[in-house]
Amino acid sequence: MAQLVVQGVMKQVLKEAPAGARAVQRGDNVTVHCTGHLQSTMKKFWSTRDPGQRVFSFQVGMGKVIQGWDDGCLTMKVGEGARFSLSAEKAYGSSGFPAWGYPFTVPYCITIL
Repeated sequence: MAQLVVQGVMKQVLKEAPAGARAVQRGDNVTVHCTGHLQSTMKKFWSTRDPGQRVFSFQVGMGKVIQGWDDGCLTMKVGEGARFSLSAEKAYGSSGFPAWGYPFTVPYCITIL
């Protein structure tokens, strides 16, 4: 069951973190596997698991990625996997992602490695 993390970010845990796992803190460097889907069709538009792609690393909570990733990852523990549904405002803004040019809700699956 999905729960509201912050306005515009819903979270559904797909894989619980191992017992005693460390919680992600603002400023931590995290490495994630991530897959993004289009809300309307659930068609994957990007994944770190695709051939030729690699895990993605960033400093969480510092505005280095879309806001929904920061908000969502700050609720996670190392080893946890979750599906986030991000409003346009928490994803690519009211203008949308340049390649698509329109705003939409974006589901992402993220696993903290």
